[in-house]
Amino acid sequence: MMTFWRVGLSAVAVATMVGCSGGGVPAACDKSEAIDLNAKAGDCTGLDLSKPYGTRAVCAEKLKACTTAETDTLATIVTCLENLPTCSAAARATFFNRQAACYASVSGLSMGCKVAVFGTTPFPGEDGGFDAGPPPDAGRQPSDGTGVVELIAVADESGFAFAWSSGQSGPVVKWELTGFGAGAADGGRLPEIYISPGSARAYELAAPKPDGGTDAGGPMLARQYFVAGVDNLGHQVFGAPPDAGTPVVPDAGGCTNAIDCPPEKVCDLGACKTQSCQAGGPVTCPFGYTCEPGPMACQRQFSDGGVIDAGTVTDAGAFIPLPLLSQLVSVTTGVPGISPEIPVGGFSARRVDMVAIDSARQFIALEQETQLFGHFTSRRGKELINDTGSASAIDPAGSRAKLAYVPESDTVFACYNFGRGVRIRRSHDQGKTWGTDAVTLAPEEDGGFSSRFFDCSIAPWKNGGAIFAYIEDDSVVVRTVSEALTVPPLTASDYAFVSSPADAGNIFSPQHTAIATLPGPRLDGGSGSVVHVGFTGTRAVGAGSDTEIYGLYSQGSSGTFLGPELINQSATGGSGDPQDFVTLTVDPRTGRGLAAYSTFELGAYSSVYVSLFVPTAAAGKKWVTGSDLTVFAKKQTEYPVFPARQVADVWDAFSPSLTATKNGKLFLSVVAGKRNGTVRDLRMYLVGFDFATTSPIGGLGWFLPPAVKLSDTRVLDPRPASGVVPPNVSAICTDTQLSVYGTFIQGIGAMSEVENTAIFVSRP
Repeated sequence: MMTFWRVGLSAVAVATMVGCSGGGVPAACDKSEAIDLNAKAGDCTGLDLSKPYGTRAVCAEKLKACTTAETDTLATIVTCLENLPTCSAAARATFFNRQAACYASVSGLSMGCKVAVFGTTPFPGEDGGFDAGPPPDAGRQPSDGTGVVELIAVADESGFAFAWSSGQSGPVVKWELTGFGAGAADGGRLPEIYISPGSARAYELAAPKPDGGTDAGGPMLARQYFVAGVDNLGHQVFGAPPDAGTPVVPDAGGCTNAIDCPPEKVCDLGACKTQSCQAGGPVTCPFGYTCEPGPMACQRQFSDGGVIDAGTVTDAGAFIPLPLLSQLVSVTTGVPGISPEIPVGGFSARRVDMVAIDSARQFIALEQETQLFGHFTSRRGKELINDTGSASAIDPAGSRAKLAYVPESDTVFACYNFGRGVRIRRSHDQGKTWGTDAVTLAPEEDGGFSSRFFDCSIAPWKNGGAIFAYIEDDSVVVRTVSEALTVPPLTASDYAFVSSPADAGNIFSPQHTAIATLPGPRLDGGSGSVVHVGFTGTRAVGAGSDTEIYGLYSQGSSGTFLGPELINQSATGGSGDPQDFVTLTVDPRTGRGLAAYSTFELGAYSSVYVSLFVPTAAAGKKWVTGSDLTVFAKKQTEYPVFPARQVADVWDAFSPSLTATKNGKLFLSVVAGKRNGTVRDLRMYLVGFDFATTSPIGGLGWFLPPAVKLSDTRVLDPRPASGVVPPNVSAICTDTQLSVYGTFIQGIGAMSEVENTAIFVSRP
């Protein structure tokens, strides 16, 4: 196998440049500038007539990596080219051979010099080499550890998904994906697959049958793959030195976190500002601040700001170009398993949400050390354990972030509470950085401080933008935001729900919005443009009140919402038990909505139900649920979704999260576990759902049991008061390929009641 060595440049080698023409430029560069190989073309075609080392200026930069003796060698190569005869069509092969012979001395140059001057392998005058070891075929081979591409390969029952990232950038025109079969029966080395353009970072491949057919393969079809960045001639590309860019100079009085500001101000996207609040009302100050009644402004209550120290910046040293090439990875089709658990940083966390881009890249938003942080991974979670390697500050004064990823514009949106309003930000590099742009929607400062916007949720929408819902005092508002963070002016039609007076049967005090969309057409060819919004509302019942889950529905471009309709609709028209924390998704195959919510049932235990949206006119576009649509549905003495549960056991389930793959696979996650006295032994579980599956207890549309445990780590027990629905402590999402991802807050302490780090898992 060809081996690429790491080559460093000594100060002496760079400084002692002799064999130079005027101005310190090597003579080889003058010769490269002067030579005109077009004069050698004659009547031949298909010749390489470019200047050997580029123009004089380009050449001078390249040759900084070469010693004096090497620059002399490069000069003799140009002299050899100058002495070539004019090519004739009849003797074209001879000309080619003589031209190649001029480069024979390249093999004697150091790797650092060769890479700097020629940039690709095989280098002029050298062949690609031959690898006698496994895999048994000649041709390009995977990295032996010096390549800088990380390839992630995963599989499900019928195909493979690939995604990759690179530690260096380079002039890649396309990517070459090479596979090997697992045994002679599979044909050894498989034909290369070329993926364009060079900016591509993901690819999917249906698994061929072992007999070479084109149908989807069965389980346990094993393959090995590696990927290489190549130029338009198919040559291996090496990394290029990074652009130093423009240094960021902070403004005077600027801030990166709370401790940079006086106690009476918050850090608002780089500037210390006074933030108004509601004294004695809902929490409108950042964590660690209280609302002072006199100035009605947030006041910091801690001294150190809870700041995460990123450490010192170390000198990266001289840049060494390395091949944009991955090592060999193995992948096997079959029912996906669950990945090992990965802690998200080393700090305790709360209120997680996440999005996924592809098999390599995911982004998690959470609150750590009193601030709203994001954690980005380009290696399927491998670097999440390191705060300084994955963390990015979203907003030091924000809380309760919800995320949306829009593939059309490759944009991650974050929507969250900020003061008495909501704020939306977006990242164009998949969550790594967030800039300083934001759109903040807040009540006008009228001196009364009575109004408040809160509980924002967001989902992908059209033209690269997003659609979001939030609570404005006693109303649910739904609006759109563009990729450029432009929000159209508020209109009457944006009020999707307005509370009624707190009389019997009326709905009021909305909270905890959720939103799910299908912006484009359905997989079955039907129209899309579907928006479902859910929220928790209060209704008056006799002399008391009850919380119920409601849904708003819109399809098409009108933006008119139907509803509110009870999501927990049953034969009795709702439930006397409290419900809260609805989650939604839309089936991309049929456009149907699926909802899940938590309830505190019979005043004894928490459970999770799903509800199915029925869009037919006869049903009046209703949500329906039933006793068989709880995760604790029982068939005689068995619990199909949780078969480990015994009849005498008391279990709790809460924190539902729904997601759908692009191919229409639906998944529900819950936090569930057995009650042992006052302690709940909680874990995060994942179970599929299918509208076409018949329930063994009821009608059409049911789970795909059993639920699979995502982690052996205990999940935080939020310890709700008696009769209160537990808040969410987990989330799931799917990427644009085939994987499902989950994250949850770990619980420690005797009853798992203490927040610890977030945990990341994936399937497969």
